Amino acid sequence: MMRVLLAGGGHTHLIAGPLLARRLGTAADITLMASSEKLLYSGMMPGWLAGHYDFEACAIDLRKLAQAHGLQWKMATLVDIDFAARQAIDSQGVRHDYDLLSLNVGSASPPGLRAAGSSVATLPAKPFAEFVEAWRDWLERAPPQPRCRQARAAGPTRAPPPRAGRQAWPITAGRPRQQLLRPSSRR
Repeated sequence: MMRVLLAGGGHTHLIAGPLLARRLGTAADITLMASSEKLLYSGMMPGWLAGHYDFEACAIDLRKLAQAHGLQWKMATLVDIDFAARQAIDSQGVRHDYDLLSLNVGSASPPGLRAAGSSVATLPAKPFAEFVEAWRDWLERAPPQPRCRQARAAGPTRAPPPRAGRQAWPITAGRPRQQLLRPSSRR
């Protein structure tokens, strides 16, 4: 029996896992391995920030998805691959055998980057789960609302930093990307 390991709970595996299970049936043992039971869909982040979505609406339950499509579920974080032995190694040192390996482990940004001469540190948007934690922490430490109003009156402060990535403007503006890209019906 072929052993298929889908490492990471990214969007590709949300589609590939069920398709492979249907196509290969009992000829393959397919495992979805991810570091969390929930995949936070970053495309909904601007809408969540703007209050259009509840946080849970942005989460996809990977364990339930795996079970619904006959995939094995393994919550583990991939840290290394032994290509010669055809084994993926998780953060606990457990080796996961595979015949076919697919990687969709997401991206990460280094925290706290600063533009030259700036005292403002960045808050990376990915991984989304880490962003959510940092965002909630920032909201707790944010100055009271009247101070925010004074800052806004002093001039625009919401422009995204240069080279901030494609999610920067929708996040900064607090609107879903679809609203920003949709042509205006008013002229």
